[in-house]
Amino acid sequence: MALNGVAKIDIDIINFTFFVLDMLLHGSQRSFAASVKQGVGATFGVMIQFPLYAGAFGVISNSGLTSVMTHRFLSMSTAGTYSWIIMIYTTTMEFFVAPGESKVVIETPYSVPAGQQWSVPAADVINADSAGGQLANLICHSWLYRSLRPTK
Repeated sequence: MALNGVAKIDIDIINFTFFVLDMLLHGSQRSFAASVKQGVGATFGVMIQFPLYAGAFGVISNSGLTSVMTHRFLSMSTAGTYSWIIMIYTTTMEFFVAPGESKVVIETPYSVPAGQQWSVPAADVINADSAGGQLANLICHSWLYRSLRPTK
């Protein structure tokens, strides 16, 4: 019985264990980030960020959340509105989840299958996702520009 448990340990579990131990031993996120930055230099953000994305992908893919999200999108859309809903969803999510390929990897397992149920091609879903990301960038940069502009 114990042998079956040990046999299931893989590189992901080892990485997660060390990540958690590092966080606990440092005592704070700031100390952890400073230590990683000192150790690997300019790539420290990626070194911390991508294992978290992989974890989010694993939770979404293996927890049943993919099925829940697929049904949610199907219940609030039609074949004609699905791409627009994905664009609006992505625009909103860009303010909470880091943009780029990692967000697409996290969202694609439920957004593409839901679109396929409406016969929306995967390319259209991904284009709607990209357009939503660009719209979020436009909104964010416009707001940032106005907030930093000197007043008279």
